[in-house]
Amino acid sequence: MTPRERFRRLMKGESVDRLPVLALEPYESSALERWRREGLPADASPTDFLGMSRLTHVPVSFAPMPCFEARVLHEDETYVVDTTYLGATVRRRKDQPDMFYGHVDHPIKTRADWEQYKERLLAESPGRLPDNWHQEVVPRLRSSEHPVGVCLFPFFFRFCFYTLGMERFLSAFHEEPDLVRDIFSHLGQFFLEILRPVVSSVELDYVLFAEDLAGKNGPLISPKTYEDFWYPYQDPIVRLFHDHDVPLVCQWS
Repeated sequence: MTPRERFRRLMKGESVDRLPVLALEPYESSALERWRREGLPADASPTDFLGMSRLTHVPVSFAPMPCFEARVLHEDETYVVDTTYLGATVRRRKDQPDMFYGHVDHPIKTRADWEQYKERLLAESPGRLPDNWHQEVVPRLRSSEHPVGVCLFPFFFRFCFYTLGMERFLSAFHEEPDLVRDIFSHLGQFFLEILRPVVSSVELDYVLFAEDLAGKNGPLISPKTYEDFWYPYQDPIVRLFHDHDVPLVCQWS
C-alpha cells in the first residue's frame, strides 16, 4: 500500500496497514537545533529519520505579486522588527525567528489601501504556477506515491488578520461590512482563477484552507458571521473541488 493509497483509504474510514504520521507545518528552526543536539544527524531530515509520511504540495503561489520588500526596521538583543512579503510589520524573538510575537503595523488602513493592494492579487500574474508546469510538474504530481494537495494560504481570515490587523478586521464585520465583502469577493475569484488549471491537470487528494479563526478559548467569529461572510465566496471554491472529486476538503485553524 503506497502512502497515497493509505491516506485516501484512511480519510474514507477504510482499513489501512498502518497509520501515517504527518507534519502539516514546517519544523521550527529552534526545534531542529535541539533535535540535532539530542542525536538527529546533521544531514538528516526528521521526516526521513523518523520514518514519517509526507505530503506533496502543489507548487502554486497565492502571494502578492510583486511581494512586499522584506526589510529589517529595528533590532536589539532580543527582538527583530521586520516586514513580511504580505506587507505587515512584525516583531520576532531572535531565538524563535519563525514565530511572530506581535504585528506592529499593517498595509491596509483605508479603502484606498485595499484598492492598491488588489493590484498585487491578480491570478494572471506570472509565477503563480511554475514555468515547467505542464512539462515536468504535472507528470511528477500525477505519479506521486505521496498524497497530493493544495494549501490555500493565506485564506480569508488569515489574509485580513495579517493585512488589516486583528482588531480592525473583527470590527470591520460591523463597521465596514462592505469592505470585508469586497476583500472576500476579490480573494474568492482570485483563488478560483488560480485553482481551475490546477484541478484540471492534477488529481488532488486533499485541500487545506489555512484559516486561523479560532484559539484555545473558541472561535473569534460567530457561526452567523461565518455563514453571512464566508459562504457566498468560499462555496464556489468548495464546489470546484467537489466537481473534480477531491475527496478531502478541510480547514486548518
